[in-house]
Amino acid sequence: MIIRIERVACAVLLGAAILLSACSDAGNPQSQTHAPDAVARSQASLKISSYGPDEVVAGKPFNVQPDGQAAVWVRVDRSLAGSEASIYLNDERLDSAVSADLITASVPAKLYAKPGTYVLRVTGVQNGVSFQSDPVNLLVR
Repeated sequence: MIIRIERVACAVLLGAAILLSACSDAGNPQSQTHAPDAVARSQASLKISSYGPDEVVAGKPFNVQPDGQAAVWVRVDRSLAGSEASIYLNDERLDSAVSADLITASVPAKLYAKPGTYVLRVTGVQNGVSFQSDPVNLLVR
C-alpha cells in the first residue's frame, strides 16, 4: 500500500512539474506556438540594401546578358538561399535566380521601353514563410 501511495504521489508531482514548466515561458513570445504567433510569422519583411542599375535609358538594354536580354540585380539584407524568391517590376514577375542575398533577373524589353518610374520589389517563400521587400524605384529616362 505504501508503494502505491508513493507512485501516486510521484505521478502528481510529475504532472505538477510539467504544468509549471509550461507556464515558465508563457510571457516569452518565442516560446508560444498558438495560431496568432503562426499568423505573425506568415509574412516576414525583407529590405533591399542595393540594386542596379541605378538608371535606365528607355529602349536601351542594360546589364546585357549573353542571350541579349537586359538584367537587373537586387541585394537584400539576408540570405534567400533555398527560397522561391522573384524580382517583380511593376507587378510583373521576372525570371529570377537567387544566390544567397543576391537576386538577379532578366528584364523583357517591353518593361523598359518607355520612360517612367518603375516599382521594383522582391517576394517569395522561404521555409514556409512568405516574404516581401519594401518597394524601390527604378528610373527609366
